[in-house]
Amino acid sequence: MQRSPVSFSKIKSVGFDNSLSAMEVEFLVGGIFLYKRVPMETYKNLLYSHNKDQYFDENIEGKFVKERVFD
Repeated sequence: MQRSPVSFSKIKSVGFDNSLSAMEVEFLVGGIFLYKRVPMETYKNLLYSHNKDQYFDENIEGKFVKERVFD
């Protein structure tokens, strides 16, 4: 999955695969995780949010099944 660099305090890059409805997140510390069944709207809202870290914490982390894909 292609990820794009972002300016979050704890996230280095994010990507989205529409065919899988999955979002991949590369953390500055902690590895890369795949979040499953994430709506495209949630991904877009994350990218356009004024407080991206807060949006991620409140709307993504703990709300979707995730698996580690790389350390």
